[in-house]
Amino acid sequence: MLYGVGNILMSAKSIFILLDLMNTGQDLASGYRSVRSALLGIVVERSETLTPKEQAEILILVDHFSTPAPVRPMDVFNLNYGSGASIVGLVLTYIIVLLQFKMGDRN
Repeated sequence: MLYGVGNILMSAKSIFILLDLMNTGQDLASGYRSVRSALLGIVVERSETLTPKEQAEILILVDHFSTPAPVRPMDVFNLNYGSGASIVGLVLTYIIVLLQFKMGDRN
């Protein structure tokens, strides 16, 4: 019985860590969008006072901040709320299938 409780606690801890990482990824992605919008606003509002070199440098920064999500574990996927919802759906589907097999073994 104790072994099962330890597994449940470890799973809960892992879920909280994943949720924290997803929240961080979402916050960083939102921050990137805010910085990108601010930089584009600078280019639009001050286009007559900026030199072409300054405009080009700002546009390079805009391109840098156009990344969809700055948190990419091992460059495999974006870590944000969308990927979290996909992971939760995958785990729930897996659990449901396992339960169906378990109920089939009883009969």
